[in-house]
Amino acid sequence: MSNYIYHYTTIENLALILENKTLRLNSLAHVDDMQEGLVNTSKNMSKHLYVSCWTKNENENIALWNMYSKNMKGIRIGIKKSKIVDIKGKDNNIINIENNDEVFAIYFGDFLKDVEYIKNPKVKLFLDDTSLSGDIFTGLGKYKSEIWSFQEESRFILWALPFKTIEESKHIKLYKDNINIGFIQEFLLNPEAKTNINYIDLKLENDVWENAEIILGPNSSDSDKIILDALISKYCPTSRISILKSKLNIRIK
Repeated sequence: MSNYIYHYTTIENLALILENKTLRLNSLAHVDDMQEGLVNTSKNMSKHLYVSCWTKNENENIALWNMYSKNMKGIRIGIKKSKIVDIKGKDNNIINIENNDEVFAIYFGDFLKDVEYIKNPKVKLFLDDTSLSGDIFTGLGKYKSEIWSFQEESRFILWALPFKTIEESKHIKLYKDNINIGFIQEFLLNPEAKTNINYIDLKLENDVWENAEIILGPNSSDSDKIILDALISKYCPTSRISILKSKLNIRIK
């Protein structure tokens, strides 16, 4: 299924996505890999980045089923990546998020990035000539250690700060005519900038579930199928959604 991305999760999380019509990006500070967000100056910038983790691999991944779907009883969502829409304001900040009057969110490069698995995932803050590394903007959240390569991730990645922090930032005030540059300076020169943002909820368009695919996990039951059917019937009755059972034959111990 070209142009599709896949997300392993629980039926409970799907219910929240459907009811709230949002996609949650969680803080990089709370992901499995504790190395994420580190730069080569020993600073950790993970608390300012927010990710939603997917994969482009249409083949079922046993490890992901086991890690993210509660004993393989959850689901795998498959949607067209073009259905996840970002809407930018005048300063290129993302405005189709909840609490957009309190949170300034932005991304550098592409919103959806394929994770690259490398030997040393620490991102360079400065190059040898002390100039800023371009990787600081596009590499954080993108590079992971090779030991995680089995995940084959693609991620939506946002940087974010509370508007209150921005208003108090001396770096941003210096670049009042270009808030993006000031925003970058605040991250680079003040990585300990205060934040109370634990996650970001991106608002989803009404047609996000059109031609979607949902696979029930290898250990799912008939009752799980009934619950899933009820959720689809309630929240997206007119969308064409394929509901399938996992093709994996796994003996659950």
